[in-house]
Parts: sequence; structure tokens; C-alpha cells
Amino acid sequence: MNDLNSCHFCGRYVLQVPGWTTHLESYRMLRSPWDAENSFLSGPFHHSCLRASPHSPTFRGDALLLCTSHDHDITTVFNGSVHTHRRIGMGFTEPVFSGDSGDLFRHVNIDSWVFIEKDGPLHFFDPKEMNSLGEDGAVRISGGGITMLPREPDSPIEQWSLVRLLDFLEVRDLYADVLDRLRPDYTFWEYGAWSGKFRLDYSLDCDQDLPQDLIDFCAGYTYRSRSLDWE
Repeated sequence: MNDLNSCHFCGRYVLQVPGWTTHLESYRMLRSPWDAENSFLSGPFHHSCLRASPHSPTFRGDALLLCTSHDHDITTVFNGSVHTHRRIGMGFTEPVFSGDSGDLFRHVNIDSWVFIEKDGPLHFFDPKEMNSLGEDGAVRISGGGITMLPREPDSPIEQWSLVRLLDFLEVRDLYADVLDRLRPDYTFWEYGAWSGKFRLDYSLDCDQDLPQDLIDFCAGYTYRSRSLDWE
């Protein structure tokens, strides 16, 4: 397994699918106190694995602080010592909705929203996506990118379907609901191999798996556009 593509919680391969997985950048400095080797969580994970993890309340608590604050100090413990760090907050400081499934916040300056599930996963929306949720009760998001495969494909990968790719990666079970309910549209773009590394460039669009109480709220939610005047 390529650790760059290993789920932080289950260790299995993560193929990036919008709304179904997340790749968390290290500069976000989201703390992982359950990890004895790393103070901060960095890399990919399946949302289903986060929801099932005993660490999801800790993850959510710190993600809530990160998303809904401006810059602030945080502490970590490493090798028995306490360290203080300055973390850049994301600025989603305006509460918009709170329900059984999670909480929705709007950015203080720009047209951007984050929905934080009770079990941890984060979902970011722009105005077009919020309008789609309100008008249609659904939203479709594009994703994909570049991923490094764990081994060389055993047949021409440009001919593979998404199911074939997931079977090759041995994670079809983790993506069963994507295949069954979210109408994924997978497109192969490019494949390259060098020095024992195998790179796949792809795109994938799919419906988002969002809770009904959020969808119901968005049906009646109106907002005034805002933008930051840099001048």
C-alpha cells in the first residue's frame, strides 16, 4: 500500500471521490492526539471510516474550532512535552443551521459554506451548489485528480470502468453506496509509469450524499451575496 493513499483510519486505499473522501492538507494543522507519531492529521480518509472511528468526536471538536475561528493558538503534546502553535482559522464564523445531522456555517467575508457532520466529515459549498440544494434538493460535484496506484495495472487501464478500478484497488465495498446511489461519472484521462510508480489522472462527478434535514433547511434558505473588497 502506498501510504500517500492510505486511509488515516482504516489503512486501505483512498480513491478520491467528492463528498465521499477527504484529503486533509498538513498546513491545516488539525490535531490528531490519538496518533503517537504525528501531532497533526495529514492525508486522505474515507468519510465512512471517520464516522465509524472512536476518534470522530475528537476530530469533529477540533475541526469545528478550525473552521469557525479566525487565527488562534492551539497546543499539542509530543514526546511528553506541550507545544503551542499558531493556527490559521478558516473564518466560517456565521452559524446558519444546526440539526440532528450537523451544523452549517457561512464564511464571514466570502460566499462559501461548510457543513460539519455530527460524526466529523466536512462538506464545503459555493453559491451554485447551495442554490442547487435549495432548488433541487440535490447537488452534484466534480472531483478526481491524480492518484498513485499501489501496483502496475494488469490490463489496459484506459479501458477500465470505475467498478473495475475499485476492484483493482480492493476497496469496492467501501464505495458501494457511491456505485449504487450517487450516479458516479468516471473519466480516465492519463496513465504513466516510471521507476516503479504508477500514476493515474482521472475525473469523477457524483451526487452528494447529504442528510435530509440539511436539504430541507436549504429549501427555505435565502442569502445575500457578499464578497471581500480587496481595494
